[in-house]
Amino acid sequence: MKRWLIVLIVSILLGGLVTFSEIYVNQTLNTVLADIRSLQINLTQSEDINTSDNLKISTKINDYWQEREKIICLGYNHKDMEKIGEQVTKIKTLVLQNDKKACTYELEILRYYVEGYKDIITCNFQNVL
Repeated sequence: MKRWLIVLIVSILLGGLVTFSEIYVNQTLNTVLADIRSLQINLTQSEDINTSDNLKISTKINDYWQEREKIICLGYNHKDMEKIGEQVTKIKTLVLQNDKKACTYELEILRYYVEGYKDIITCNFQNVL
């Protein structure tokens, strides 16, 4: 009887951990996507992209991702997450350099990565172990 109770408790804890992880990752990726869309809209409105608003958004994306990536990497392959981090850093740099063409291109790549990881990073047995 004790063994079944222990198995039940461990199963509930693992289920809760997996649920928390799914919610955390989805919330993080959705927030990053929303900020990407905001920056993309701003880029289409002006040739000069080195504005305080664009710097604020790119810094927000960078800081938010750096903070959240540490926790996400506890449950998921950190090599996959590195690609997003690299793109976020590139975008912040390109905004500072006022390179609209390159920034637009790199933003699209970042959006592709984030949307792709939303589909790839799902609950699976390997992540639980």
